[in-house]
Amino acid sequence: MTIDPAFDIDRIADPRFVSENRLPAHSDHRWFRDADEVGTGVSSFEQSLNGRWAFHCARNQREAPSDFADPGYDVSAWDTIRVPSHLQLEGYDRPQYVNVGYAWDGQEDIVPGQVPERDNPIGCYVRTFTLDAPLQTGERLSVSFHGAESAIAVWLNGRYIGYSTDGFTPGEFDLTDALIEGENRLAAQVFTYSAGSWLEDQDFFRFSGIFRDVVLYRRPAVHAEHLRVRTVVADDLASADIELHVELAGEGSASARIAELGELTARGDGALVLHVEDPRLWSPEDPHLHELIIEVRDSEGALTEVIPQRVGIRRFGIENGVLSLNGVRVVFNGINRHEFSLAGRVPSREVTEADMRVLKAHNVNAVRTSHYPNDSMFYELADEYGLLVIDEMNMETHGRWTEIRQRGAAEDIAIPGDHDEWRPAALDRARSMLERDRNHPSVVIWSCGNESYGGTVLRDVADWFRQADDRPVHYEGVTWDPRYPETTDITSQMYTPATAVEQQLREHRDKPFILCEYAHAMGNSFGGVAEYVDLAYRDELFQGGFIWDFADQAIRMRDRYGHEYFGYGGDNGEAPHDHDFSGNGIVFADRTLTPKAQEMKKLYQPFVVEVSSAEVAITSRMLFTSSSAYETRVSIAREGTVVAAGVIDTDVAPGETRSYRLPVDVPRMRGEYAIVVSLHLRIATAWAPAGHEVAWGEHVVAVGGTARAVVAARPQVVEGTLSIGVHGPGFHVLFSRLF
Repeated sequence: MTIDPAFDIDRIADPRFVSENRLPAHSDHRWFRDADEVGTGVSSFEQSLNGRWAFHCARNQREAPSDFADPGYDVSAWDTIRVPSHLQLEGYDRPQYVNVGYAWDGQEDIVPGQVPERDNPIGCYVRTFTLDAPLQTGERLSVSFHGAESAIAVWLNGRYIGYSTDGFTPGEFDLTDALIEGENRLAAQVFTYSAGSWLEDQDFFRFSGIFRDVVLYRRPAVHAEHLRVRTVVADDLASADIELHVELAGEGSASARIAELGELTARGDGALVLHVEDPRLWSPEDPHLHELIIEVRDSEGALTEVIPQRVGIRRFGIENGVLSLNGVRVVFNGINRHEFSLAGRVPSREVTEADMRVLKAHNVNAVRTSHYPNDSMFYELADEYGLLVIDEMNMETHGRWTEIRQRGAAEDIAIPGDHDEWRPAALDRARSMLERDRNHPSVVIWSCGNESYGGTVLRDVADWFRQADDRPVHYEGVTWDPRYPETTDITSQMYTPATAVEQQLREHRDKPFILCEYAHAMGNSFGGVAEYVDLAYRDELFQGGFIWDFADQAIRMRDRYGHEYFGYGGDNGEAPHDHDFSGNGIVFADRTLTPKAQEMKKLYQPFVVEVSSAEVAITSRMLFTSSSAYETRVSIAREGTVVAAGVIDTDVAPGETRSYRLPVDVPRMRGEYAIVVSLHLRIATAWAPAGHEVAWGEHVVAVGGTARAVVAARPQVVEGTLSIGVHGPGFHVLFSRLF
């Protein structure tokens, strides 16, 4: 037997070759045999192919074995590799961190759409599988590669199955017609660079390989292929409708119910609808989820599958000119987050959930998925923990934009720009993200990508988002290419000074304004952020921002003595690279908190607490929750030792300010006293225990006069060419004139 020749490897250099034989994008729901199986959380319709695969790494297209997918090809001498993983972290090729430029910049002279021919590592993967049980009548089998950078071609038993780009959304293929009884041989080629790599110039480590789960899915003869859940909340918030559209494959029907609310009923347009009075609305403060149970039956009434789908009832959009959640103006206390850990971009539920707890405990309410869709598990946890998400499609062409901005190149070099050959790829990435993620209440904004200048292609992507869904659309690049302002519903900028934001809003008040990146948290930085937070509560159009970023991007490495250290750009001998510019985190790469985390928590706290000697004024920045949900504690400490403490019963409504007399008095004994008033969780949450502090304020009182000032020697100031030094007894500090 010889390999099916239908796949032409040269086509990976064609921007229009986006996919072949890939199943249409669909919602990320799971399906089970029956209700009992739902209860176990283990679906007999799923079979994981994670684990060890036979593996060969070729340097480029010419060196890749052309017939490795043939069942007769002997791979017994090949290495094995973990799936999921990055081949660069498994001993093949080498990691490369680049911020702005393309990974091949200065190495190979290629034009957009072309791929490197000398260095384009190609991972050849092979494994066998036997189905847990034979397919039943009418069942079909697919394989889903939930993440494979940057493109993947697939064969089964020597038969070419299909091809997919956009490694950050699933590439799923029907295997049924190529399946044989007993053992089957699955083969895949994963290309580090394809034409689509020109759309993937993000600020991150450049990895490749199968880095998310690989799963076999059985589809019963009658199957819910795609779900669309929508909640319509009344203007007065007193009622809501839950709408469910089920796209069935096969002849049958679907029914749905929510145990505590009732059965959904059919509407004339085919939707199933449930009217809810006095709904409990989903928000970051109360991320309440209902479990919608969907039953699918064949034409004879036999149950074919049961689908649990979580639903958060909420309304989000631009209302009265501002971004609003459940009718209330929202301020994004946001952060950018790469899906990254010391294992690279291989997702881990443990790491992701721990990140959620850290973010919530530090008063973050929003995340931007910079700059690609995350694994589905991230959105499930965001729904559960209560985070607002800007879902960003896999799009960044910073290297091309840099030529325009810094080298004066014509704007027609922008990608995707106005080029029709890039339109299919851009629209495919938008569709793959939206259809997978649309049912998550945490997703409130769709983003067209990052730092890709502008043009008609991205304008058309934004229009498609609006045609497909009612959530607002975001794109920051309009700031640099204002030809098509309709590309974004939100004015979005990066790193604009707070004073400049304020000035712009005096002149332009047509759209809500956010900073999709600000407060670049590299090194010992993060100063002046309070100016932005204050502005968000002075001007209703400025609705906050997203700190850059959550965690340092670094990989675990060992030196020649076996000592472990964190590796950044250049530590693997790669070129080009951008050094340690990936170290911008509020937390370190191993998730240890930096001092910046404490500052962020204070700035983002949901109550402003202003303390004086006798009283406290509390201003609530909550959206829906009274301060009575928290315990308000008062302590007085003399030079570090608590000498008095008490509790205040407070009831400050969202957006209001109330003052309360302190329940304890400052002692008369001479000394310096710190009066601290803090608000704490009364009950435990998923992200913190009871007693966790969410906000605080402090006032210092000196009793009996102030301490005598200590006069220090005047420091010496040395003004150098590039640095200014300040030197004194026991210290010296250098300030750069450049940064």
